[in-house]
Amino acid sequence: MTQINLFQPQEIEVYYVLPTIRKYFTLNLKERGMPQKDIARLLGLQPSTVSQYVKNKRASNIKFSKEVEDFIQTSSSKIGTTSDMIKQTQETLHFIRESGNLCKIHRQVTKMPCRCDPHDMGCIKNRK
Repeated sequence: MTQINLFQPQEIEVYYVLPTIRKYFTLNLKERGMPQKDIARLLGLQPSTVSQYVKNKRASNIKFSKEVEDFIQTSSSKIGTTSDMIKQTQETLHFIRESGNLCKIHRQVTKMPCRCDPHDMGCIKNRK
């Protein structure tokens, strides 16, 4: 994978993490027997996007850790409405940040500043 200059964690989330979360949601919902057109409607996606996720033609640049995959599997089972999808996406993003997985993904796609610490950078809230 060619590294590009994306330094903000939010850019990594938008360009890599969110599409990959949607892909995993799609695959998990399809595995539960949901038709692709219903998945598209539920996730607010074009049917062609869902098809590309299923065929592994989109959002295949990064791979989540087993712990993130397991979290998404559980989150997917809670999705029945678009509101559920939004909530589960936010919970998944929070988990990825707090577990340190965002840093691992960030390092996969760009060179990081030498002294990058998620607490110092504000990616993870400091616990008092």
